[in-house]
Amino acid sequence: IAHDFNNLLNGIFGNIDMAILAAGKSSEATPFLEEAMSVLDRAKDLTRQLLTFSKGGSPVKKTVKLKDTIIKAASFATKGSKTELYFSIPDDLWPCEVDANQIAQVIDNLCINAVQAMQNGGTLKIAASNLDTDNGEKSEAQSLPCIRISVQDSGQGIPQDIIPKIFDPFFTTKPNGNGLGLATVYSIINKHSGSVEVDSVTGQGTCFTIQLPAQPGKAETEKT
Repeated sequence: IAHDFNNLLNGIFGNIDMAILAAGKSSEATPFLEEAMSVLDRAKDLTRQLLTFSKGGSPVKKTVKLKDTIIKAASFATKGSKTELYFSIPDDLWPCEVDANQIAQVIDNLCINAVQAMQNGGTLKIAASNLDTDNGEKSEAQSLPCIRISVQDSGQGIPQDIIPKIFDPFFTTKPNGNGLGLATVYSIINKHSGSVEVDSVTGQGTCFTIQLPAQPGKAETEKT
């Protein structure tokens, strides 16, 4: 159903895009058409998350360096908010064999959650590093070389009794939430043979930590 609905949205998206071009920037209809495009973007994002739970959401993996992917996704997700965004990502971050679009969706979902937890503003720190298994550092998902990505906010935190449920599909504490954001994060990382953990203190903030298998020394097959 999600796949078929996504195809219908693509048809609507294309026709509205053509209508904007035909109307021109000076047309009174253009602002309304552009707003319709914005709503469609949100609808397409929802169907992408639904597709993650189906066969159609299987990752299309290529060897990439994720620094630019992480920065672009986080910057876009926090744009227009009161969030102060900080990055700590080395240039020599190991490549990973991943679906870059799906990893961008993970970062996007985590950042949106962070922004919503800091409605009056706050700091969001995103870091990434190589895990050197030769020095005894190992991923909980596996003992192969990995990269670690952390997304840490200064928001209201998550109550301890809720933490075991946050990755469950359709579980939400938000009045207008759909319960798919963190479930999608978990599903994507799981399909990439990685792990995701959360550490939160009520009133002090939340940190999500992701570990993904890395490919040290392997050349990129696609620029992100």
